[in-house]
Amino acid sequence: MRLMLDQIPTSVTEEDAAEPPATITDEIAEQVRNAIAENFDADPDYAPQVMDADWDAEGGRVIVWENFPDWAYLVRHGGAPGFGDTREYPPVPLPAGVWVEVVNPMAIRVLPNR
Repeated sequence: MRLMLDQIPTSVTEEDAAEPPATITDEIAEQVRNAIAENFDADPDYAPQVMDADWDAEGGRVIVWENFPDWAYLVRHGGAPGFGDTREYPPVPLPAGVWVEVVNPMAIRVLPNR
């Protein structure tokens, strides 16, 4: 997997400075899920899924997608997934005040940017 180093943010942008939401609501989680599906051309029948709010005790909301290897590592900075796929994906546009962390290669956690 390659990351596009020229797309790694080097300074705080206006979007990064936005007031973060207090919690990640269903609506925010769906916005992120939809952005992921669009960014990676997800098949509607096998698109990413937002897990229930109580799926685990770690906070935020978890989005899982088993049909695109290592996609979670590409959400923040874009890049090429490898595995014979030579496409370069841009970073996924996230709602203001939201960030994501990788849970595993097929899942991310959506959290307020505090």
